[in-house]
Amino acid sequence: MRTKSNFDTGFSGVFWMGMMTILNYCAQLVITYFLARLLSPADYGEVVALTILIGLAELFWMFGVGPAIVQKADISKDDIITGNTLNILFGIFVFIVINILAIPLVKLFSISDIVMLRVFSFVFILNSLASLSQALSQKKCRFKRISVVRSISIIFYGGAAISLAFMQFGPWALVYANLLQALLVSVLFLILEPVPVKFKIHKESAGKLLHFGGGFTLARFFNYLATRGDSFVINKLMGKSELGLYTRAQQLLMYPVNLVGETLDQVLFPLLSQNNGDKKKLKQVFLNGTGTIAFITAPIAIAAFIRAEEMIVFFLGENWLDAVLPFRMLIIGLFFRTGYKLSESLVRAMGKVYQGALIQVIYALFVVAGAYLGHFYGLAGVASGVTVAFTVNYILLTGLCMYLVRISMADLLRTIVPSLIYSTIAIAAVMQADPLFITLNNPLLICVVTAVFVFLVYLLCFVMLKKWTMSAELRAFILALAQRFSLRRRKLKRVQEANA
Repeated sequence: MRTKSNFDTGFSGVFWMGMMTILNYCAQLVITYFLARLLSPADYGEVVALTILIGLAELFWMFGVGPAIVQKADISKDDIITGNTLNILFGIFVFIVINILAIPLVKLFSISDIVMLRVFSFVFILNSLASLSQALSQKKCRFKRISVVRSISIIFYGGAAISLAFMQFGPWALVYANLLQALLVSVLFLILEPVPVKFKIHKESAGKLLHFGGGFTLARFFNYLATRGDSFVINKLMGKSELGLYTRAQQLLMYPVNLVGETLDQVLFPLLSQNNGDKKKLKQVFLNGTGTIAFITAPIAIAAFIRAEEMIVFFLGENWLDAVLPFRMLIIGLFFRTGYKLSESLVRAMGKVYQGALIQVIYALFVVAGAYLGHFYGLAGVASGVTVAFTVNYILLTGLCMYLVRISMADLLRTIVPSLIYSTIAIAAVMQADPLFITLNNPLLICVVTAVFVFLVYLLCFVMLKKWTMSAELRAFILALAQRFSLRRRKLKRVQEANA
């Protein structure tokens, strides 16, 4: 029986995570399309204010136990039992703390409805039940399983949220939909990856898990402050409607970020962890991954920046036009917002979580400072300040990775410059054709035609210039991915036809 290589396993993971993330991307766009017409910016802002607090508390509920299980080379039954017990205890503890401190918390986070916070806090108990099952699935590289569960939960969430919003539940529609989604995910993972029903803490296992988990949580805490610090500033200084507008613009940015960055992070972290002693292999994976991210994100950023207004009108409606400029400022930093996830995966895989945490402190300070200074110039100012912070975070994390696996600046530039060359040509071409596209007078059609044109020009540049602009290794890696993706799709189609 042939053993899968890391590339085979990694590609299989990228394929399934990528395909299902594309499905999720499409489903979320459909969900956003309907919810933006059923809920107001203020409704969104109310729930976002809640999720800022819930997301922060979630870090301490997890305390990095799941990632510690994924990162640990050899896990025992004691590790699994201890990890599961810790997760459930942390979940109950955080639920109790939030309910005890609800009154000061709603004031601090500018939450209007204390009952909504108390109800939403049940999500910690629901999530804690199967968080270890999810971690074990990731460690075992069960990417197909993870992808399918994620897709089912998103579609279920969308159906619940849209139905409740249509029945005039307002912001409560999103709260109930989140709770139902958490319940469904927990049930599915417990069925697919059951863990021993035993509650016990083994001191040695707990010590090892919490050591890694402590550094991981510290890094995630400051990363969370960075990724939600802008929303906190807007909520406190600008209001719920502005927060709703900004988060919708940010959500459109996060679709391609999650499509590329989260997929690679979920797949590469366990693979990098398995090879964390082989710096040559880590260097190869990092450079190829960086080049691939640049290659994919560049045309997306170009098309989205040029067609920002049409995207907002189609997906959100004309009531959300104030989100256009913030979205443009955010999409400029798409590569940095996506690329740092690969650097973060490498840092975690090598166990350098405390060095990563220090960088997250700096990142968080830049985000909060950028958002505060930017708010004097409106939402576009906030978005610009946050984009600067993304860039700083990418530079610092990538610099740490370059030091850890001995990558030179020349090595890094060789992976990024080709995409810059192709992008410059694509921008020049689309600006020439833009007056023709605008005459189509249909937001969706204009977006589609522009995106297709940009991608065709970009791919043409790759085909014609790759030998002179791109290293042979990166070129071979991208072509191998494309070839294997095509073969995998044909194989999947044959299986579907045989079962029809």
